Amino acid sequence: MAEVVEDNHGMNTPAFPEGVSAAAVNGCWQCHGSEVKVNPKTGKLDPATWPNSGIGRINPDGSEGSCSACHQRHSFSAAPTCATCHMSATPDLPVTHNVGLRIKWNNRPVHSKLSHETDKKWGLKSADYPADKRRADMKKVCEACHQATFVANAFIQYEGIITLYEDKYAKPGEMLYNLAVKVMQNDSSYATFSQPIDYTWFELWHHEGRRARHAASMQAPDYTHWRGTYDLAKNWNSKFIPELKEIIQRFKDNPKAVKDVQALQTGLTNVLNSPDHNWSLNKEDPAVKDLRAKRQKEFQEHYK
Repeated sequence: MAEVVEDNHGMNTPAFPEGVSAAAVNGCWQCHGSEVKVNPKTGKLDPATWPNSGIGRINPDGSEGSCSACHQRHSFSAAPTCATCHMSATPDLPVTHNVGLRIKWNNRPVHSKLSHETDKKWGLKSADYPADKRRADMKKVCEACHQATFVANAFIQYEGIITLYEDKYAKPGEMLYNLAVKVMQNDSSYATFSQPIDYTWFELWHHEGRRARHAASMQAPDYTHWRGTYDLAKNWNSKFIPELKEIIQRFKDNPKAVKDVQALQTGLTNVLNSPDHNWSLNKEDPAVKDLRAKRQKEFQEHYK
């Protein structure tokens, strides 16, 4: 589910040069565990496998498990709050009441935007504070409690979800929805949010897409997966694609809509035959299937 239906193997790291699922890394593995791999050339932990608090984690020394999967790192009185990360002072940073000043990505729109770009659009003074500087500041906040490699790799994992969402859902989804609207506008009674697909597309980016991205930024694997990438894949395949096909059928005999229907059909065909979605036509590359089966077998060997 997470490696094929939800994802596209677009996260590349030294341990996975052929690509691995960002949905699995940020979702499944964070609860169930992964094999923590060490890059033999650098001695550094691979960012697809660390940080990881999964109960079945395989550690570099061969031991199994993660205590923090069941035992929280913090006592309640010391638990961080929203203000701890987004507002509070650190040895290097002053207190701020601009809660977005340590955030690199604005994940509210259809497409994730660098935060200073949206600040500029809104005419905010903080537009002069670039997104990469904001990320550097947030890293300082994180490193007040966490080790530097943990922090750096956590952001790599998070950005893997941003890329997955953008490439597999946001770009093709927006393109197909816009083509569908052009078809539906051949009916003079069409109004935005009058058709099921209007709600489906809105929820794909505004609900599931935002939850996946935001949850990954907060290292919340349950929401990243079950309220994020899983719901994205489910609603994409069980609602969005069937609704596009229904629109094509409904307007295919409308003489005014011929060109628009053809454009939508071509767009849909191209998307479904792309590497991100061709599994749904049973056209997945056999080599990709074999590699996935090999990794699964290797992981299962540890638990005989």
